[in-house]
Amino acid sequence: MSRPYQGIVELAGARPGPSLTVLAGIHGNELPGILALRRMMRRPPQLRRGRLTMLYGNPRAILLGRRQTEQNLNRLLRDDLTRSQRRSYEYERACLIRQYLDNSDLCLDLHASSTPGSPVFAITEKPAFPLLTRLPVRKVVTNIDPFEPGSTDGYMNSRGKLGICVECGFLGDADAADLAELCVWNLLDELDMIERLPTRISSLQFIQADNMLPRRKLELYTVTGIYKNRAKEFRLTRAYRDFQPVSPDEIIAKDGDLRVSFAYPFHVLFAQDRDRPGEECFLQLQKELKACPPLRPAPLPRGVWRPDCCRES
Repeated sequence: MSRPYQGIVELAGARPGPSLTVLAGIHGNELPGILALRRMMRRPPQLRRGRLTMLYGNPRAILLGRRQTEQNLNRLLRDDLTRSQRRSYEYERACLIRQYLDNSDLCLDLHASSTPGSPVFAITEKPAFPLLTRLPVRKVVTNIDPFEPGSTDGYMNSRGKLGICVECGFLGDADAADLAELCVWNLLDELDMIERLPTRISSLQFIQADNMLPRRKLELYTVTGIYKNRAKEFRLTRAYRDFQPVSPDEIIAKDGDLRVSFAYPFHVLFAQDRDRPGEECFLQLQKELKACPPLRPAPLPRGVWRPDCCRES
């Protein structure tokens, strides 16, 4: 381990293997991932191979208990930024995170939704699907990068690597931190980076029962649009759950004096009231007609791991 007082833990196994970076606290008010990472930093895994880096995304926002201090950190891992974005504390963190991601094969970013009742779900792209078999997710969101650029998983995708964001349910759920920690340990086990799961983690596997089934099918959702408000005041007409279907011509919100509706059906994600023009109000999703069966990853090599070894053949 090195630099523990800066909120970063780096571990290396005795043998070559995958390089995994685990992030939490990209948004400072999403406690489940932060608590899970704190536990793992205090009792770090013993790696048999590969490298593991664990770090908090936004320490200042975590201390304040706020989503961000100046900018949304999960939109800053890209090059086309404004001057004000580059002057922010979050941009400094983004530059640090990029250094670790540049030296990683895979990134697991732990988040939690601000929508009560939100299910556990993953945001990733098809090359990472095989690794989802050990994560407690049934729903998978793809194609988010064109609409919300600058995320950690999007950064990895743009470099031909694997990026997985797991939304560990509602940020106030009692078992969300356990689910977040379970994601990390199960991924380490799937990548053959540890000898075995700790007894305490093995005893937590029952938590997955309501979120996943053996050999389950994945429900796939594709992001097809994003709505950003034009007026200062954007108000939803009611509380929308994540993945809730929206009917054609249903008035979903009022954007100032404008009634927001669409002529086609879709599923809604991350719907929030807003108070400043140009903010992200909700994502539009289209559900795949046929659910995708889980893809078992190819056996991992015992030597140096390459990101494409888990890709679908």
